[in-house]
Parts: sequence; structure tokens; C-alpha cells
Amino acid sequence: MRAGYTTASAAFWVLHAITSSFALPFLVGRGYTNTAAGILIACANLLAAFLQPVYGNAIDRAKRFTAVDVSVFTALTILFLFLIDSVLRARSILLSCTYLLTIAFVVTFQPLLNALPQKLNAAGGHVDFGVARSISCVSYAVGSTVVGSLADRYGTDAIPRSGAVTVFLMFLALLATRVYFRRGREAIGKSADAKGPYVETISFREFFTRRRAFVIACFGVVLLMFSNSVYNAYILQIVRNVGGTQTDMGRVLALKAVLEIPALLFFRPLQRRFGARKLLMASGVGFLLKGIAMAAAKTVPMLYVAQLTHIAVYGLILASMVAFIQAARGVNEIVRGQASFTTAITTATVLANFSGGFLIDHGGVGLLLLVALLMSLAGAVFFFITIPRVPVSEDLDFGRAE
Repeated sequence: MRAGYTTASAAFWVLHAITSSFALPFLVGRGYTNTAAGILIACANLLAAFLQPVYGNAIDRAKRFTAVDVSVFTALTILFLFLIDSVLRARSILLSCTYLLTIAFVVTFQPLLNALPQKLNAAGGHVDFGVARSISCVSYAVGSTVVGSLADRYGTDAIPRSGAVTVFLMFLALLATRVYFRRGREAIGKSADAKGPYVETISFREFFTRRRAFVIACFGVVLLMFSNSVYNAYILQIVRNVGGTQTDMGRVLALKAVLEIPALLFFRPLQRRFGARKLLMASGVGFLLKGIAMAAAKTVPMLYVAQLTHIAVYGLILASMVAFIQAARGVNEIVRGQASFTTAITTATVLANFSGGFLIDHGGVGLLLLVALLMSLAGAVFFFITIPRVPVSEDLDFGRAE
């Protein structure tokens, strides 16, 4: 199960690169304007923001199928959508619908992927989320480079075809994981989903009532991840603003991916020493420091140096939140908790996509970076106020069963 999950995670993050960094070039290549493509991508993320909590609620309450079963079915659905995208050569209503669904399902898949280690480990999987996510950082960097080269050589047709190949590999890895997961549950002799102090399922409305403090804390995630989404979506404009080129942009992205690895790889000893709550609050400080560094960068070398703060940003908040969710709720609510977290990230992405272009058009990149800094400051303060108020059990070992 460990190899299967790690492979699926690595493939997913290549898929994520294809539907985020390469979505705009693909749509423009199919005849969409930049404005139309941006609106379509934002709408896809809005749909994902709606689907994520519904998805999580359905999986947590389901008795006839498991999270692993749903992951396999979702991968197959994404593969089918990519195949349709590959054969549609021009702008059309059908392509708009299928590509919107492609992005939405890929984004919706992330909380499910984050929740799988706890489910697999309860069946004897011994999955290490930190190691798997670290390998995924490398696959993201390598995959982005390969897909970019293919797109330069063969045109934008290579983008959905690369997506189809990648999701097919993910599907095979998940299929193998499902087989071993079922065997593990049978060997243990009880449901892998029946562990933890809270074993009952609750309705979606009850979830918001009983986990209100956690849901409120997720608003801080929206504030912090707004800046991260700005840096991802408008990185080319930011680089060009300091005199850089697309080559410099690629180096910035690669550096960011590499700097996510330490926090993920060494999260378990950090968690044992400090606890998930303190590490989650520390990530808020990391976002603030990055906001200051990005706003202060006036040259390409300074922009490279600013990326060094990323070591305490995305990788740390991702790993901390996964562990924090495990400690803050019952195992039967983990997928729903991950869905709440990812919905917050998706909401930030939508806000960044809708507002970023307007800010650049009316005030330049400087205004965009100032707003991102202010959002980071607000998010860090919000974290320090709300995270201590979320009741948690004793910190669980990161990525492992209770």
C-alpha cells in the first residue's frame, strides 16, 4: 500500500501542475482569450469548492464503499475527461464544460488523497505522508519541466495527452492500493474506518455545528493561501516586474518545489517536539515572512532569496493541517476535515484569480504584492487567535493510524 499511495501521490501532483500551470496555455491554444480562460478556471475552482465538502461528507458517511474505492472511481472519471479534452481542437461549449469538470475533479481529489494515509494505515499500510509528499514535490518539478518541453515541441495538444497518461498511471497505482487495502482490512478482521475515539457519523450540518472552531480557523487558511495563490497564478508577471524572463520563472517554481521537501520530510520529529498546533501557527509566520520578502524583492536575485522563506510556508501548513485534522476530529470525519481545508485553499485560489488581474491592471504588480502581504498578515493574526481555540486530542503520529 505504501508504494501504491506514494506513486499515486507523485502522479497526482504532476496532474495538478498540468491543470494549474498549463491550463491557461492550453485554453488559449484552443482559441480562448486570456480573460475567458481565466473566468473558466475560476469557475472550475468554484465548482470544486462546492464539491469538496459534499464529497467529504458522502465518503465519511458511506458504508457500502470506502475512500479508496472513491479515489479509484474519481481517477477513472478524470481520465475519461482528459480523453475528451484531447480530441476537442477548438473553442466550444463542450470543451468549456469538459475542461471545467477536469479541473474541478482534480482539485476535488486533493482532500481525498490527503485523507487516504490514515485509512490505509488503519489497514496496516504503513504509509508515511511526509515522505510521499516530498517525493511528489520532486515529481511536480520534473513533471512541469517535461510537460513544458513537450508543449514547446508538439504544441498544446501535448497538455491533455500528458494529463491522460499521468492520470492513467495514478489509476493503476490506486487500483493496486485498493487490492492490498482490502486484504489488509480482512487480515485485521475489522473495518479500517472504525478506529478513533469518535466512531459515529454526523450530518453535514452537525459537522459545522460541532466543529465550528475548526471551520472558523479555516478562514485563516483562505487569507494565507490567497497570497500563495497570487504567487502561483501571477508568477510570470512578478518575475518580469523585476526584469526576469520565463527561464527565471521556471527556476523560481523549481526552487519553491524543492524547498517544500524539508518540512514534509522531517515533519514527524518536528511534530513530536512541538505538536501540530504550534507548527500550524508557525506556518502563519512563514507566510508573513514570505509576503514581506516578495514585496521587498526588486531584482531577480532578491526574488530567489525571497523563495527561501517558502521552507516554512506551503509544505509546513499542508503537513501541519493533515496532522491537526487527525487530532481535532474522529477518524470517520477525516475526509470531511480535509475537504474543509482544501475548500479554503480553493476559495483563496478563486479570489486570487478574480482579483489579481484587476489589481495588476489598476495598480501594477506592486499593488498586488502589497495586498498579498496584507492578507498574509491578517491570516497569521487570525491563526494565532483561532487555532488555540480548536479542541484537539493528543497529537497523533503524522500519517499513521491511531
